[in-house]
Amino acid sequence: MHMNKEMMRKDQLHIFHTLEFIILFLSLVIVSMNIYLIILGISFIIHLSLDYIYELYLIKNKIKLKQTRSYSLILWALRNI
Repeated sequence: MHMNKEMMRKDQLHIFHTLEFIILFLSLVIVSMNIYLIILGISFIIHLSLDYIYELYLIKNKIKLKQTRSYSLILWALRNI
């Protein structure tokens, strides 16, 4: 189940949600000017926006998740390797 509130997981790595991937992908979209990549980039931005809106909802309603997501690949590697 996605985002199961009962599961205990700390410092998960979601590679497509890291800052490094976002910068690389959006740079590729801007440089290539390929219509399919532009559509994919717009949908990716919408997806990330909905993720952050959900996180703001959790903070506003003081809901504590037992899961954390790493936002940087470099910081995750420094902590786990």
